[in-house]
Amino acid sequence: MAGTDPEGPRVLVTGAGGFVMSVLIARLLEAMPSARVTALDLAPLDAAAVTHLAPWRGRIDFVLCDVTDRAALAEMVGAAAPEILVHGATITHVPAWEYERPHGFIDVNISGTLNVLEAARAAGALRRVLHVSSAAVYGVGDPAVAPAALAEEERFFRPSEYYGIGKLGGELVAKRFSELHGIPAPVVRFTRVFGPMERPTGGRKLMHLPRAMMAHLLAGTPIRVTERSRDTAGDWISVEDVAEAMLAILGTEGANGIYNIATGRPIPLPEMLAAVPVAVDWVPDDAPADADFDPALRHGQHAWYDIGALRRDTGWEPRPIAAQIASYAAWARANPAAVAAEPLSA
Repeated sequence: MAGTDPEGPRVLVTGAGGFVMSVLIARLLEAMPSARVTALDLAPLDAAAVTHLAPWRGRIDFVLCDVTDRAALAEMVGAAAPEILVHGATITHVPAWEYERPHGFIDVNISGTLNVLEAARAAGALRRVLHVSSAAVYGVGDPAVAPAALAEEERFFRPSEYYGIGKLGGELVAKRFSELHGIPAPVVRFTRVFGPMERPTGGRKLMHLPRAMMAHLLAGTPIRVTERSRDTAGDWISVEDVAEAMLAILGTEGANGIYNIATGRPIPLPEMLAAVPVAVDWVPDDAPADADFDPALRHGQHAWYDIGALRRDTGWEPRPIAAQIASYAAWARANPAAVAAEPLSA
């Protein structure tokens, strides 16, 4: 990366123990041999993350901190003096949490974003931010105003849950921070991310379909899918491709926009299921099932995504979905305990 300290950049990653961030840290340290990462999270890393990051343990400083605690954050981030910040700390959507613990969506995703940004700026070395958002900012969409087609970065904001509201607010905070202080702060919005290291954590409870596919593949049992799901499509993306996209943004001086990270096309559910040799039992819509998708959900965050801006600014391209799934299957076979079935989100 241009302008990097010859001893390697100091990188702060928040939400470091989570699904995407743990994969990003490993890939970043591979790609930047002299980099050092401060990995910040609310809770100690679980066994899966410790194992995943073990090859780079000597180049990672693990710190525990709540992004809503400004004083503690200022102390810890000040000591790290990051040049690059990847802000991934979040609370993801769980329907029950909107009733039981709603403040967290706003406290962490909006106020926590400002807290991290200001702590990193005050440390004195910050020169680049990558802010992690979500396709949840698009909401469920409205067929009257949003076609069942590519969700563009500057259109169709109708977040339909506290999580999406919080993520959109966090984006606005990051972009205003960038304007005020002249520090580039590109934003990424993920579609349905699957792959290595997807697992339940303190901030993430609902898993994506490919994880269930891998669980049934390894168990040698059929996956039960409702008949109505045959007619659905989604835009899934492997976490490995997401990490490559994020590195491409960090490594491209002029990349300072808002970017969808997705495969960029409607992927029919039967195509997803056919990507691995797992048997499928199509069951009636009212029968118990491992996966059930509503064909009416084809708009907003449930649509497929325009990745033209990311292609144009960085040259990044996703792998074909079959290659993404095959790579995940190879990882799952090597890590069978990591893909036990869990409740699905999409």
